[in-house]
Amino acid sequence: MKQWPRVRCRQRNCAGVLKVDWCIDLGKISGKRVTEFRPTKTEALDRAMEIRNDYKEMGESAVALTAEQKMAAVRAFQRLGETISLDKVVDLYLSVQIHSDKIKTVGSVQEELIASQRTKGLRETSISETICRYRKFVALHEKRPVQEVTETDVFNWLTQNKYTSQNTKANAMRYLNIFFNFAIKRGYATRNPMESLDFPRRTYVMPEYLQGSDVESILRAAENLAPAMIPKLAIGFFAGIRPEELNKLTWGDVKLEALLITVRPEVAKCGVPRHVTISPNLAGWLTRYRSGESGDLIGPQTKAFNLKRSMLMKAAGVSKWPHDAMRHTFATYHLAAFEDAGKTAFELGHTNGVRLLYQHYRGLATKTEAERYWNINVSEGIRNKN
Repeated sequence: MKQWPRVRCRQRNCAGVLKVDWCIDLGKISGKRVTEFRPTKTEALDRAMEIRNDYKEMGESAVALTAEQKMAAVRAFQRLGETISLDKVVDLYLSVQIHSDKIKTVGSVQEELIASQRTKGLRETSISETICRYRKFVALHEKRPVQEVTETDVFNWLTQNKYTSQNTKANAMRYLNIFFNFAIKRGYATRNPMESLDFPRRTYVMPEYLQGSDVESILRAAENLAPAMIPKLAIGFFAGIRPEELNKLTWGDVKLEALLITVRPEVAKCGVPRHVTISPNLAGWLTRYRSGESGDLIGPQTKAFNLKRSMLMKAAGVSKWPHDAMRHTFATYHLAAFEDAGKTAFELGHTNGVRLLYQHYRGLATKTEAERYWNINVSEGIRNKN
């Protein structure tokens, strides 16, 4: 609308008297031609400039308002004063206009969200995260209509909670954001109160891992005290498969002849299947300690595994088991040995690039240490006690 509005002179013959005024032609707005009139050219030019400025700042809708609409807006601002914005009043009005069958409480929306995730086939660990990350918020506002929850409610809850780190707080906000977006998608709310809140900046710490000597000590203790633990420990340390994936692997997934472990879609974290390489030393451990039929799980489940692991650590003289120790240890020594972040990421099943992996694990172990790690082999003189 570069040329508009245009100003032109209008002459009319009214009962033999020539009348002159000035037309401000705004062109077509919403399909209709819009014009205004002023008695003098100066007034018309001033009004045209005012309209151009309005259009530049607010678009076509600014000049499409009728005089009655503008007066209504003025009266609304006068009644509201400076403490309440017109936008907030409109948001509140729209929220209460939601049909009665669309009014849902925070608790019922959370139940629908969990049911929806299960229908989509999300892993139970992911669903558990959805439940626990903001459990206290749901409990606090459980019976409130979800469209009534405000930015202040969320801000106050976040402020009152004690988080162990900014990352923990960011995770809680991320899952809460998913909750409100789900409510909007289902038509239970018109606005996400998370939109105006600042998410904390994530911080990254160096991952902890076990020294190769500690890994060997644990495996030697397992050879003597709990040989049934060895397949799961060996796969964790030398294939880097996630603990939750390890719990679902069966012996049918282990292809020793092809030196591959198949992580099936129903096992994989994101539902994307992959093959993980069986290293030579891992092949030795699995050949010696393989047991069960193809459909059997590879080792004890989490509770029993953790109890026996503590026993082995004590016997091995290892005092600490870092978070996700086996996977982090694998990543550290794999990157040090092969010096190829892409290859390490591929084995780990990472789908979000290699930058963070390279930043986190590079330099944690030397190539010499990595060579020793990948030569932790099954003992020659110990036989399978399964």
